[in-house]
Amino acid sequence: MKSGYTMSRARTYLFFLAVVGAVVVPTTASAFQLLGVDITNADRKTMRQAVRLSDGIKRSENDQHWYDSYHSREMLPGSDRITLYYVLSTNELARVRYRFPYRTDTVRYREIMDMVSSKYGPPTENVVDTRTEGPKSFDNIQAALNSFGRVEYRWVKPGVTIRLVRPNLIPAHLFLYYDVDGKSDRAMAERERQKKQQATNRYQQHDDAF
Repeated sequence: MKSGYTMSRARTYLFFLAVVGAVVVPTTASAFQLLGVDITNADRKTMRQAVRLSDGIKRSENDQHWYDSYHSREMLPGSDRITLYYVLSTNELARVRYRFPYRTDTVRYREIMDMVSSKYGPPTENVVDTRTEGPKSFDNIQAALNSFGRVEYRWVKPGVTIRLVRPNLIPAHLFLYYDVDGKSDRAMAERERQKKQQATNRYQQHDDAF
């Protein structure tokens, strides 16, 4: 059993290096390469082309929306979806998010963590929300994963912060984020404003009912 797991893990790791090794390779102090593109200075058109060349399969693309979504099984082993978030007002790339189906044990989280660490070294920091005790840091990943709350490990790099997130104790998915400095926060703030405006518009259409 252990031998089979080791071989499976090795195959996943080698595929990561062969396919995704090209996915996350910083080339200069100011560039962070993902899918062969410097994501600190990328726009929607460039990223759509990069995803297609990396065998992503379109789920949704809409110039009027703040994200595009693709099936990613052929892009990154173990993942099933990649979502690219943009600053809608400028079409600048703000965030990339891979989604991974989760197994109830902690193997998948550790596998992804090992793959990212093989490129970037140990995580820069970790934050665990234990629900009852509030956010705290764990030196031991297993202790963190045994907690009841959200688990997030981060790799802080020039221009980009990588985050591996388990949303709660028994999630359906794990998420691997690449947040572009400055742009990710702008995009999320823009998203919230858009959602509030849409809600306001809906209510205004029926203001005679309340």
